[in-house]
Amino acid sequence: MDQLTYHYNAGSNQLNYVGDAVASTYTDDIDNQISNNYGYDAIGNLTSDQAEQIATINWTVYGKVKSVTRSSGSPKDNLEFVYGPGGQRLTKNVIKPNGDVIANYYFYDASGNMMGIYKSTIPELSPANPDLYIEEQMMYGSSRIGSVILKEKLVAPPVPGTTIIYTQKRGQKRV
Repeated sequence: MDQLTYHYNAGSNQLNYVGDAVASTYTDDIDNQISNNYGYDAIGNLTSDQAEQIATINWTVYGKVKSVTRSSGSPKDNLEFVYGPGGQRLTKNVIKPNGDVIANYYFYDASGNMMGIYKSTIPELSPANPDLYIEEQMMYGSSRIGSVILKEKLVAPPVPGTTIIYTQKRGQKRV
């Protein structure tokens, strides 16, 4: 259990740090952050979080996160986001400390409904040979009713002169 105390910057609603009176053995628990843990820009956007090793958060002019850069030496991933003209997320790049990139691509129909999420792993040492997966496909009735987690690898075109046998899943059946 936690017993959190929230400390704010004087005269604002900006969180300065969080204290926890109960010690924890969990690795992802908030335990007594240092004073001035959170940083903000002039208009109140969060720009840093020392406890999470976030050195910089960059924002678009539309109030969406553009990138998250970790502190030097952090084992955590950096993030980059790309948005479309309607403000929908098109791409999320997860940049691993070793330089590998995992790109998530979001696809929408003409009405702006998300139809699917694709993932590409791009190794730093061979960026010309990425693996592509369909991660998630949305289900719709009169509105969105859920999603199907697929995590299916999409196969690259075969090299000329080679034979590949393809299988396809339909529902719970293999064809």
